[in-house]
Amino acid sequence: MTESHSPGPAVSTSPPLILLRIPGDHFYQGAIRRLVADAAHRAGFPSDAAAAIAMAVDEACANVVEHGYGGVPQPLRSPPPAIELQVEDHADRLVVSICDSASPYRLPAAHAELQLPGLSRPAPGEAESIRERGMGLLIIRRVMDEVQLAPLPAGGNCLRLTKYKAPAPALAGARPPGAAVQPETP
Repeated sequence: MTESHSPGPAVSTSPPLILLRIPGDHFYQGAIRRLVADAAHRAGFPSDAAAAIAMAVDEACANVVEHGYGGVPQPLRSPPPAIELQVEDHADRLVVSICDSASPYRLPAAHAELQLPGLSRPAPGEAESIRERGMGLLIIRRVMDEVQLAPLPAGGNCLRLTKYKAPAPALAGARPPGAAVQPETP
């Protein structure tokens, strides 16, 4: 898995399986999970992998609602903030883009430095950080092969999650699974 802070989401030539604009409210997360799991399954992922991808997307959307939009129920917000979800099926990978209109966000350095050998057993010293921040980003990083976060030119953020259909290609300088990700400096 790689992480980067690029200038914006990459442009795809593949037609999206899903292109959706939905209110940024926890109420809609069940629908997002079902749509993403179905799209991943139609893209060729087995049921367990499709469910894991849907869980990672669910965690990302929950982070947008909770941290980006403050978790305020939609009737109390005007205009209601939205989440834009796009799922693309490429020959070798599935790409899910989750865009929002929240304030620009950078992945916390504490999460970038965590090494998670297993979801049920954090390494010594990591438990406090996980309890403080939750496990959403850890789940996303554990499930997906690539995680890219970019600010949008008109404001907001776009999180691009990639899952390869075969094992992720080896890249020059790629880190082994479970190795720490170093945050990029601006």
